[in-house]
Amino acid sequence: MLLGLSPLSLFHCKILVICAIYGLLVTKAYGSDLSSQGDLSSQGDLSSQGDLSSQGEPSSEEKPSYWTQSAYWLEHSRDSWSEKVDWLARGIDRFFAGKETLDFANKSYVRIRAGGSWTEGLGYVDDSDLKFRLHLPATEKRFSIIIESTTEEKETLEEKSRPGLSQNTPIDEGTVTAAIEFVRSQTKLWKTRTLLGVKAQVPGDIFAKFSAKRRWELDDYWTMPYRFKVSEYLSDGLEIEHSLAFERPLMNELFFSAETSMEWTEEDNIMNEAQIFSIKQRLSDSQGIDYRLGFLGQDVAKPRLTSTFLSAHYRELLYKNWLYWNIIPELNFPRDNGFEPVASLTLRFEIFFQK
Repeated sequence: MLLGLSPLSLFHCKILVICAIYGLLVTKAYGSDLSSQGDLSSQGDLSSQGDLSSQGEPSSEEKPSYWTQSAYWLEHSRDSWSEKVDWLARGIDRFFAGKETLDFANKSYVRIRAGGSWTEGLGYVDDSDLKFRLHLPATEKRFSIIIESTTEEKETLEEKSRPGLSQNTPIDEGTVTAAIEFVRSQTKLWKTRTLLGVKAQVPGDIFAKFSAKRRWELDDYWTMPYRFKVSEYLSDGLEIEHSLAFERPLMNELFFSAETSMEWTEEDNIMNEAQIFSIKQRLSDSQGIDYRLGFLGQDVAKPRLTSTFLSAHYRELLYKNWLYWNIIPELNFPRDNGFEPVASLTLRFEIFFQK
């Protein structure tokens, strides 16, 4: 049971996303309705001077249309869910902290993603999912409690590198974690984070995580961000990730990045590697494209290239700050297919419930 309400299946998630898209198509009616209401109110004195008998039932043109009423209802439903997410997080926080939580920024949210990919030779693959995070910042001055679904923890380095490739991981006891986050240390050079928690499964899987990141300013244009993360799971053993990138802005709202990432797990004893070249283009305040050329490999007995891909990730904010859509065409050249091209097209919608 999520958020103290009845379970929300992925089927219902899709329906909600479809309804939101449906509502988006009619939100343009807001302006016309509001302007028409303004015109009617400005004519109040003139209409009052007319025959009172003519002021009966309002005409159909004065009533909000069915489409507009539907849009209002959909937006109200989303806002209501966002209130419940925030209320639940603050209620739990208040219980543990024993203090008022309104003064603390709450980063709790629920994200519903609906969509999938059409891949050459495979057809349609659904990757709809639901992710949530309850952030309890006021529990203590030196640490906070985080309860979340960690679907990205089960993603491989390839799935993290390719925007069109995402693992469909349902929420179950193996993906929900509760952790204590100790106060983040932020010095002049490094930012660190320490987590100690347990997976909500029987028996519980205790884990500890430490991450650190830093950014070097090489000159007036180039920067070099570095990120390191080490995790220790009671059942799966040690996991190590790190990445190093070179970044700089270009002309005409373009941003270049060359990132090298490595990931090693004790369970598989395999080093996965990724080299990603990216150019991000800002089209407007609500639109952007991420062009990528990637090389993926593994180091078992010796390093080898496993695949190469080309992709363009278009992302747009459709409505306010909570409804997005993503279109990702991609060409993948996997070793298993003799490095022959495999085309795919991914379409996803996302709704965020967050205050």
